[in-house]
Amino acid sequence: MPSLMFDFSAKQDTDSPQSKNSAVAPKVCTYTEFESDASFADAAHPILVLDDKDAALQHHVSGVFMSPDKRTAFRYQPASGESCTVDILRMDSRFTALLSWLGDNQIGVRLSGAHTEQGFAVYKIREVDSGGETKLSAEDGFLQFMITRLLQSRSLDEAQEDDDTDPEGDDMKLTSLQSITDFLSCTGRTLPSNIRLWARRNLAVARSKEVSPEERRHAQRALSIMLNVQWKSDYFEAIDPVQARKILDEELYGMDKVKQRIIETIIQINRTHTLPAYGYQNIELELMIFTHHPEIKDIIMSKYVRGVTCWKGMGAYTGKETEVMVTVVAKSEVEEVKKDILSIDPQAFIIEKAGTNVTGGYQKRLV
Repeated sequence: MPSLMFDFSAKQDTDSPQSKNSAVAPKVCTYTEFESDASFADAAHPILVLDDKDAALQHHVSGVFMSPDKRTAFRYQPASGESCTVDILRMDSRFTALLSWLGDNQIGVRLSGAHTEQGFAVYKIREVDSGGETKLSAEDGFLQFMITRLLQSRSLDEAQEDDDTDPEGDDMKLTSLQSITDFLSCTGRTLPSNIRLWARRNLAVARSKEVSPEERRHAQRALSIMLNVQWKSDYFEAIDPVQARKILDEELYGMDKVKQRIIETIIQINRTHTLPAYGYQNIELELMIFTHHPEIKDIIMSKYVRGVTCWKGMGAYTGKETEVMVTVVAKSEVEEVKKDILSIDPQAFIIEKAGTNVTGGYQKRLV
């Protein structure tokens, strides 16, 4: 029997040509970011600036952005024939995610710009058909929708009108899950933080296989509606539920369940001054609470209108009597319920159990 069964002494020659060729090229970031509040783009307020020392770029130039994992640059095909690459020197910080998305997906674009002292200032980006240079893609409207949102993200002024922009961004509708996902990836930072969190949670619901098809459709529909709103603030003023009910009764005949859901949403907004977590209302969680404060059950029953089962327990180590409470709440409520419990009893012990199936006696609140 040989004494050497496995030979680990052989090392790869890192200086060999094969090793050098297989090495992964490092990521190269060529640009610096700048802050801008401009609600429009022109040569003085560009989206980005390309390195064009030889002034070879024309007013309109078509190509693709390189993957940001390789190099932050733009590749185009000049009339001379051979492909050329120019680095990005400067970029409006609002557009970094959008440019990464364009590069990752190798989307063909046509840039419009002008030569300046800093380089080729790009102030318009249009999506073109694959392999084309002048014909706009059918998806260009979605790209313009995102660009418009980004330009307006730090200014209350309306974007400068552009006769060449068709269709206008505000006419776009986010309907498919892919367009919603892309919109959040590219322009999510323009949304107020609580709206952005709400959207990401609902996107998870819309993709989930653990909820019903009805809830997935509801989450997707809610995302489509809410992301088409140009949000300016993450704070919601209180709404008078009595006046709201009066308006609903005047405008909607019958439809009592729909009106009740709207009133429930209004009550939740008034309580938190934020949006309720649409799509999570029918995902139940069981909470088991161990506390010395019996008034906790009153908060759960009055504020959240949830039933509570209680019994007396005893700590095995301390021998002290304790209150044991069990309740079932919606996933959208659980963080606020726990916050209220701990505000009363910071030493409360809470067990949270997901995937609870409830039959009877539990009010589902699909808003």
